[in-house]
Amino acid sequence: MKKIASLALALFACSLAVSWPELERPLVRLSDEVECIAGQVIVTLAPETRGQLDITSNSSGARFGISALDELNREFGVGLIAPLMRHKPDPIALKHNCDLQFLVQAGKGVSVAAMLTAYERIPEVASVVPNAWLRLIEPPSPETESLPDDSLRNRQWHLPNIGAEAGWWFAQGDTNVLIAVLDDGCEWHHPDIEPNLWINHPEDINDNGRFDPLPYPDGDLDGIDQDGNGYIDDVIGFDLVAGDPDPDPAVPSDNHGTHCWGTANAATNNALGVSAPPWNVRSFGFRCGGGGGISLYAAIAGVYYTVSKNVWAISMSFGGYSQFQPLRDACQYAWDYGAVLVAGAGNDGRNTMFYPAGYPSVLAIAASGPGDTHTSWSNYGDWIAITAPGDGIYSTLTNHGYGTMSGTSMSTPLVAGVLSWLKSAFPELTNTQACSLMFATADSMPDEYYRNGWLGAGRVSMANVVLPRFHCNLTMTDWRW
Repeated sequence: MKKIASLALALFACSLAVSWPELERPLVRLSDEVECIAGQVIVTLAPETRGQLDITSNSSGARFGISALDELNREFGVGLIAPLMRHKPDPIALKHNCDLQFLVQAGKGVSVAAMLTAYERIPEVASVVPNAWLRLIEPPSPETESLPDDSLRNRQWHLPNIGAEAGWWFAQGDTNVLIAVLDDGCEWHHPDIEPNLWINHPEDINDNGRFDPLPYPDGDLDGIDQDGNGYIDDVIGFDLVAGDPDPDPAVPSDNHGTHCWGTANAATNNALGVSAPPWNVRSFGFRCGGGGGISLYAAIAGVYYTVSKNVWAISMSFGGYSQFQPLRDACQYAWDYGAVLVAGAGNDGRNTMFYPAGYPSVLAIAASGPGDTHTSWSNYGDWIAITAPGDGIYSTLTNHGYGTMSGTSMSTPLVAGVLSWLKSAFPELTNTQACSLMFATADSMPDEYYRNGWLGAGRVSMANVVLPRFHCNLTMTDWRW
């Protein structure tokens, strides 16, 4: 149901139209086969421009306040300059120049290739890339008392496979732990999703602990940025495509994000639907794209948004074989800030590095099946960090439904959920320590690819984290004086 309060949100969208990029423009393909949004590039300015910028926007166009750049802006008919980081930069952001990343939107019909060539020549520009269209990792072609009471949990083979029952006996979530799933939307009103939504309390102006997409005083839409983070009325997250606070998918067929969200953190022990590894932590609601992909701009903006809210785990089930420096910098910023980032290795059955999974600050996740062997379609290689179930994963779908999807897209939020469970069980863990513990307790796999070192640490396990603390499986086979 996109959107619940259509009139209120339409009015809201109109108020933002002058400042939000047009992320639903047509896609174009560059000579290197990279897909991107027409007429948009992302520039990272050189550090020496910091303090010199005077960004303005009016009927005649948008300007940086730097003559060489402004001349190009006029040439390309630039009408909007949008910062990727909207909150006040911290020292880590300054270190990686995250505050100097801007989306530049030219007039319709302007060549992205021409923009890339022209802006690259300006000394004040450190790097320029297209606003790439990052494909979601689509599914491949077919091939005790501590237990929760969720009615459909018996369809989730992957939870017993990773020893979730043993993990739940030890720890059952912490609402201070936050997960971000950057994807094509989140059906936030799904009964197995809404209970575990993060709530931005300054924006929840009727203070009822839920998102009410109606104008104030009946709802939370008052058009004011109460927490000053650059996003208006963001009670549960944001639609980073349309620039409004409702992250519902654009169409019901955009199931990918809702499925990933439930895999990571479906409400557990609520006598309904499915379960998830953390039992219950909290997750943001985002829409970063639709129709099978998300934009580079929305992915980076989502990273910056969640880090400013102290996110712990960021799940990214999208990507391709091309690198983009602004996203690499954003991921490094999040890692340096203390977050853990996981991304799908890709579903092409190749030993080829896939991005963002291949960035140094991101864990690359391969997929396994019920027999603890890699799936035929999962990418693999010595760049994989760890493997997780990804074949036939049962989780939430749009229209308040449930169903099965396969892919490293499913393995990725599952690992994000396990890392969030680890953080709830051991709150003192840093991101480095949590990853080391997860690697050390992974299960070995009866798979030649595992023996070759192509599936990372092995298949992720929750049971191996806790059982050795309380149970010894050694058996006496003989004795003598």
